Amino acid sequence: MRSSRWSAAALPFVLLVGVAGLVGLLRGDASGTNSQAGQAASPRHRSAAVVVAPPAGRPASDASAPAVYVRAPKAADGAAHSRPASGEVSTREFAAPLGGEADMPTRAADFVELLASLAHQPEAGHDCENPLDAVLGDFVSLLAANPDERRAALAQFERESRPEVLELLSLALGQVGKEDVRGALCRIAETDADIERRGQALSALGFYDAPEAMPVALQVLRTQSDPRLLSKAVEALPDVPPATLGAERRAEVVGQLAALAGSASPEVRIRAYRALADWGDEGRTPTLLAGLRDADMTVRATAAYALALRSESSRPARAALVALLQDPREDPEVRGTAADALRQWVPDAPEVKSAVRAFYEAEATLSAAHSAAASEPAAGTGPDAR
Repeated sequence: MRSSRWSAAALPFVLLVGVAGLVGLLRGDASGTNSQAGQAASPRHRSAAVVVAPPAGRPASDASAPAVYVRAPKAADGAAHSRPASGEVSTREFAAPLGGEADMPTRAADFVELLASLAHQPEAGHDCENPLDAVLGDFVSLLAANPDERRAALAQFERESRPEVLELLSLALGQVGKEDVRGALCRIAETDADIERRGQALSALGFYDAPEAMPVALQVLRTQSDPRLLSKAVEALPDVPPATLGAERRAEVVGQLAALAGSASPEVRIRAYRALADWGDEGRTPTLLAGLRDADMTVRATAAYALALRSESSRPARAALVALLQDPREDPEVRGTAADALRQWVPDAPEVKSAVRAFYEAEATLSAAHSAAASEPAAGTGPDAR
């Protein structure tokens, strides 16, 4: 389930919880920059080529050289130079231009091993394209065009034991959009004995918003207790119109989500409150209100944002959030999330306007006081100190 309402701009720090590092690197959401994931690995023309060998001018025996290089875009003089795929630009430039385009693999098995080799590489520097992005884009293109390679990739997914490779395969399979892939992922998510693999299959299904994922996700929610699976199952719930889903099935989904809001796992509670903002009806407002009293700050912020999405039609939700803004005991991050969300979703309600304005003015005053205090010299360190 990918709700566009859970934007990074509106809820930056809530997204810091429960996102794996590699996925965050590829999707751009581990630091709260994109909550909806699904932005990585889209097939496109690449501005850089991945080279799985030292380039010309660098001996293969040089053990200090990383195994993977990225061809940077051509410089102003037209020469294409290579730099190591690391976060720090090497002081030793590679003067020799690379000859010809570096070919990507043409078989799923080779792509998988290339992804495995890239999984532990440091992040590319600011002037280099992320090699994982380039490889995943071409891998998705291959899988979308070739049924045999899709079958090979799915077979690899079912026997893969390396968690980081499973995660990357999940990202790729989740972008392919083919019926045979969705069917295989549903089967794996429902029946596989490996928890990690089932979770990654659910994660891939979360990209599709496919109706066939609904019974699988619900089966996991009904029968499983592992927080990793429960979180992934919530994300896999497809965004299906109520008229298509039916009242009985919708009631079951909302009931399962409300139960998860009482989970012992903060990550599961966060997922549940996020989903309830989309799935819950007016009758679930008390469940969201209870989230404002959660012991976990990030859960409270998530519940506050979810309530703001409902506050246009719910006076109790608006009243609770206005009270939260005025509560000096609440964490400023939680109050800030509520203020941002109210300003976005119910900007014209008079009580909201005044509460949000008062909050931002108080925050600005406090920030100015801190800045002034920081700029004052410490006692005994000024120019007149003896």
